[in-house]
Amino acid sequence: MSVQWKILVWEPDGTPRNDVTVADAVFSLESFSVSPAGSCQEANWMMLPSAVNVRARDIIQLQTSAGGAWTPRFKGTVVMAGNPRSSEVQSYRAVGLKQRFYERVCTQARVPGGDVATGMAANAYLGLPTLVGVNPGLNAPAVTFQLGDRFPALESYGELFDALAATVGQFIVPAGTSYVYDGVTYTAGQTVPAVEWGVDATGQAFFRRPHAAAVNVSEVDTNARVEWVPTNAENVVDAPVLVYASGMVADGWREYLYHEGGENWFDFRAIRLPFEPEMWLIPLFGHSRGHCGVAIHTETGWLFHVGDAAPIGLDEYAPRWLVSLALGPHAPRLRQFRRDHPDVRITTGHMWLDFFPANR
Repeated sequence: MSVQWKILVWEPDGTPRNDVTVADAVFSLESFSVSPAGSCQEANWMMLPSAVNVRARDIIQLQTSAGGAWTPRFKGTVVMAGNPRSSEVQSYRAVGLKQRFYERVCTQARVPGGDVATGMAANAYLGLPTLVGVNPGLNAPAVTFQLGDRFPALESYGELFDALAATVGQFIVPAGTSYVYDGVTYTAGQTVPAVEWGVDATGQAFFRRPHAAAVNVSEVDTNARVEWVPTNAENVVDAPVLVYASGMVADGWREYLYHEGGENWFDFRAIRLPFEPEMWLIPLFGHSRGHCGVAIHTETGWLFHVGDAAPIGLDEYAPRWLVSLALGPHAPRLRQFRRDHPDVRITTGHMWLDFFPANR
């Protein structure tokens, strides 16, 4: 299935300017991030400035389509734009529209008390940045936590909402009681998640407790035994899948799902594998969906195989924009890692012929 990308562009004041598609600008999406609750965080992409008109402080929305309707994936403000006179591909960066709330000063002398979420929604109307909306019933349902009057003292709306969210943390429902939130009932002993606030890909501000989502996996269809563990949306999206050949016998492939547990191998996010010698799975997404490197602790030290996350031998024989487009954004970081850790042997998915006689 082919997925298409495009960017919608608005002037800083909200005036629509143009749509940018891959055909328009050699558009390459490097990465974008969204919090588990849905708040847009950061997006990075590459375009030809001579073919488009995207400037710093513009408001953009990334959308995808698999042949049908276009779906919003990220909305934010451009904070890094390429040289408009350059004939080469340039890097662009945007941050989520949540950041705009920190640019607007709350001039009220007093914020009346009441339900925390209701108070946030009322104040959001007063400080809404351009192209940001709020639907209290949908995106800021009452949390039944009461707060007294607050005196902002010229703090930003972002700081005000940070303070309001901090008063509604996670908690465990006490014995003999229950807690109902947005149509979901939490019973005694269950953990109620903390409130988060932000701006989603449609430009809607929210202030809510994220709900857990169900994941359905068929052990029969995948010919695998699935071990379920509680996790959040970020781990589900980032979970790599390893596929092992079972001797190429009739029962076929077996798939094992490994979740990130907050561990690091050196300064890389990593997943410790249940094997000996010591092995780590290193997420290096970009060349392909779910692409990972593998670090193995051998008798002679660490071997770090980065696969197709970098060009042959980590050499710089190709333009950086082309490497980033084809292999993902990891090559500069991997080269720096090699300089900082010369004792770690690094290999790539393809190596020059003279590597093999010297490393038998």
